[in-house]
Amino acid sequence: MAVQIDFTDDPNAEEIMERKERIKNILGSDNVSTCGEYVQQLIGTGDVMDNVKMLVTVLACVITALIAVLMERSFIEKEKGEIALMKAIGFESSTVILQHTLRLGVTALISSVIAAVIAVPLTELAITPIFEMMGAGYGVEYDIRPVEIFLIYPLLSLLVTVLFAFISALYTRTIKANDAFGIE
Repeated sequence: MAVQIDFTDDPNAEEIMERKERIKNILGSDNVSTCGEYVQQLIGTGDVMDNVKMLVTVLACVITALIAVLMERSFIEKEKGEIALMKAIGFESSTVILQHTLRLGVTALISSVIAAVIAVPLTELAITPIFEMMGAGYGVEYDIRPVEIFLIYPLLSLLVTVLFAFISALYTRTIKANDAFGIE
């Protein structure tokens, strides 16, 4: 059985740890834990959820890479004549590669900003009804980690998109200026 102690003065994490040590000394027991630690002991899903989060992150990166490659290759195929014409009038391959990479990079940047802006409201809009159906509509607090949501994941998505767009854009080197003869 467990005993819960609620603090009314809203202490910070350091103060909670000091109080936890004092309670251990008063009770003479090492089996004192915070609410989060207690839930972790009972349910034990924290490590599993971290592993699932990492798996989803890897899958999202793979899907992002595949989409970037597919889009870039389809753009190159569709714009083959225009790329050849650009090379015929003096553009270097590096300029064409940079243009194609930046096009997908800017798109990824805009989509990351939009995703960051709507992430918190959509989380509450989509997930809260699920908790309410289970009878836990009140008291559920979302642990929004701003560094992950607004910095790490958008930068990771942007990096993967730009990297694979660049790798795919290298294919434009195979297009020569004399390939522009088929343009009408």
